[in-house]
Amino acid sequence: MDKTETYIKMSDCEEIQKYKVELGLTHGDYIYNRVSLDWGIIYDATRSFRYGLLECTWLPTQSQLQEMLEENHPLPLAFELKHWCEMNYEYADDFTSMEQLWLAFVMKSLCLKVWDGNKWVTWQGWENEDR
Repeated sequence: MDKTETYIKMSDCEEIQKYKVELGLTHGDYIYNRVSLDWGIIYDATRSFRYGLLECTWLPTQSQLQEMLEENHPLPLAFELKHWCEMNYEYADDFTSMEQLWLAFVMKSLCLKVWDGNKWVTWQGWENEDR
């Protein structure tokens, strides 16, 4: 599980955090506490207030990111990611974990946003429009 500063920044956006609010945290979810500057794992979701949810950034796992997409059968989803990576190799090559790569794929697919290295920005198109 990616707990790097980059992944924490990438995850800390309204588009992703809305899932934490809609679904609530569950056992095994990864969170980053912005006050204590430490990450943790939810062990008892019924006591989620002790985790300081308002101060926390939910860090979605690879499987949670995949579940956000309409197509969630493994094989077609893997082909979609492979095609996207091939068409966006220079962009995709910047990511250092599978969580970062899947998050970038989800944000582009669902929100038409791309990571500029510091924040999510609205996608303005690339030279190859098949991306």
